[in-house]
Amino acid sequence: MIKLVANGIYDAVVGDVTIGYNRSTLVDFTQKYMESGIIIIGIAGNPNVSPWTLFIQPFELKLWGTILAVFACTGLLVCYLESDDHPELKEGGTVHRIGNILWFIVEALILLDRDYFRRTASRAAMIAWLFFAVLLGASYTAGLSSFLTFNNLNPSSLNILSLRNTTQKIGYRKGSIVKDIISRRFNFSDDRLVPLRCADDFSDYLKNDSITKILDELPYVNIMFSEKKFLDCQYVVDDELTQQGFGFGFNKNRNLAKNFSKALTELSENGCLKNLTSCYNMDKESQCSSDDSSSNKVPWKSAITIFVPLLFSLGVCVGTKYLKPYFQRKHDDTNMRPVIEDDSSVHLCRPTTPSRYAQEDVYRNEVGIMKLM
Repeated sequence: MIKLVANGIYDAVVGDVTIGYNRSTLVDFTQKYMESGIIIIGIAGNPNVSPWTLFIQPFELKLWGTILAVFACTGLLVCYLESDDHPELKEGGTVHRIGNILWFIVEALILLDRDYFRRTASRAAMIAWLFFAVLLGASYTAGLSSFLTFNNLNPSSLNILSLRNTTQKIGYRKGSIVKDIISRRFNFSDDRLVPLRCADDFSDYLKNDSITKILDELPYVNIMFSEKKFLDCQYVVDDELTQQGFGFGFNKNRNLAKNFSKALTELSENGCLKNLTSCYNMDKESQCSSDDSSSNKVPWKSAITIFVPLLFSLGVCVGTKYLKPYFQRKHDDTNMRPVIEDDSSVHLCRPTTPSRYAQEDVYRNEVGIMKLM
């Protein structure tokens, strides 16, 4: 279209025409009405993950610290509840006692030896701990599986210079200025550039490994990432390689570019251009950046609800240990009542069981019969 305008077949070309240096020698461009830099799109991957730290990747470090703290608190609480029935926890020197406590925690919380639990409160605490461990283990397994599937442990470099030194094929939008810029500026051979027509082609070619990266202009990328299939951050984008824009092109002999530039300036100042870009989803930037290495980690705020049932149960167990003696004494006091015998003497510490009441009734009946006789 640019060449047709330059040859005088058409007077102007309007629409999403990228302003470029070579094109500006052929036609007169207006000022740009929309930013249009070239960016790289690739399958999400995290090259910074070490195989030695893979097991800690599903959770955030803050969440790991919370898990260790809850584990230690639960173990110490069980030791406290069982300390009266396990004298070895109180015997020996400090180092010996610490060793016994640590081994007791391992035996109780990890090996789940039931011989260690002799108190009802500690058994209730262990039930809550098992429930917590099952939920935490399921979350960890799901997070690790998602992390391995999402990242594939394969580097996904979006550096244009590193791509230039490989033989990987790169897709671009057919008819765009991308091919000319990449070939001229970064010396990419034409046999490595694959022309594609739409976002569906981009997705299909990436998934079947026909191409490894996509080079496209920012407005088209924003439209593509506004679609539902691209909202799951399966793809990542890098920063812009170039700073360009869209404009209108006119034949150099017509002298119309200046007047249209003034009109575009007025539309930009009154907000009309911004409303148009918002209407067609051209201003919605992708939320999936190439350096987002924590997108698959389970955040601390999302997992904190798992700790609530366990902490509540531990609080109930501690309260039970302190309140049980109080209720026991109160129960014993209600079972202690004065019993008045026939000789009017008061006995304060005689149990008031049903059998005792029966014996007293028989005794009173016998005394009454003797008085009648």
